[in-house]
Formats: sequence, C-alpha cells, structure tokens
Amino acid sequence: MPPRHNPATRYPHPQAVLDDASLSPVQKAELLAEWALDLGDRSAASDEGMASPSPTRTDRDVLMLDRVIAAQASLEAISAPLQPDAPEKPIA
Repeated sequence: MPPRHNPATRYPHPQAVLDDASLSPVQKAELLAEWALDLGDRSAASDEGMASPSPTRTDRDVLMLDRVIAAQASLEAISAPLQPDAPEKPIA
C-alpha cells in the first residue's frame, strides 16, 4: 500500500490543491480523495469513541469535507472531456 500523502499538512484548503500547477489532474484527484478519506476516518473514530469528541473540530471537519467534495466536483467538471451532444432522433 502506498504511503498516505496527508494533503491537509501540505495544503491550507482544497482549492490550493486545484491551484497547484505542478500536479496533474490525476494527482489532484488522488490528493482530494485522500483528504476526504482522512476526514471520514477521523469522523468514524470520533463516532466510535476512539477520539475525544470536540464539537469545534467536528464542525470544522464537516465544513472541510464539504469543501473537499466541492473541489472534487470542480475538478471533475474541468477534467471531463467535452461530450458532443447526442444526435437527435429523426422525427418519423
């Protein structure tokens, strides 16, 4: 298993991943997916009592996860190849 990148320690917010010109779209997608996984793992640990619950931290994590998901959607929209419109069916 490859080492985790821990993008939250390298980028202040998800948009910074998108703005990093040194990364390919695939690398950006991987970092954002890792970030979302990290936040989900932390939330699960808190829910299972494995981490001391902090409402402030939980709220921040929820907001950050929303930002990560928005960045992922933005990246997908930019990276998706333009699809030609489907040809219309002839009227019979």
